Amino acid sequence: METNNINCPQCGHSFDVQSILYESIKVEFDQKYSSKIIEVQQQYDKIQ
Repeated sequence: METNNINCPQCGHSFDVQSILYESIKVEFDQKYSSKIIEVQQQYDKIQ
């Protein structure tokens, strides 16, 4: 897999763009679906 890096114009540190985007998407996905799972579980518990 090809890596895409960008460099900070201030300090020159190299960042892997794919890693940053992956982590951002993962956090958003986890937050969205964790709350959805809790909601469905609460609805199920009401039925029981």
